[in-house]
Amino acid sequence: MRKNALLIITAIVAAIFFASCSKQCSCTATLNGQVIDQIVYEDMTGRECEAQTDVVLQDAMNTYDPQSLVGLEVSCSHL
Repeated sequence: MRKNALLIITAIVAAIFFASCSKQCSCTATLNGQVIDQIVYEDMTGRECEAQTDVVLQDAMNTYDPQSLVGLEVSCSHL
């Protein structure tokens, strides 16, 4: 019984540890189904990756005419 509990606790700790590790973050900006920008960041946590959505959106607004960006979608995924 103790051995099983120890294995379960070890598995939970390992899952939490690996989930919080820094990984690659890929952000994609699409407009009308076409990719207009894609940025890959190295060594980011999940929270840092989520925050990059605003950065990519601001970058697109600085690069393109904001009026032409109606329908822009930005998504970031933690790989």
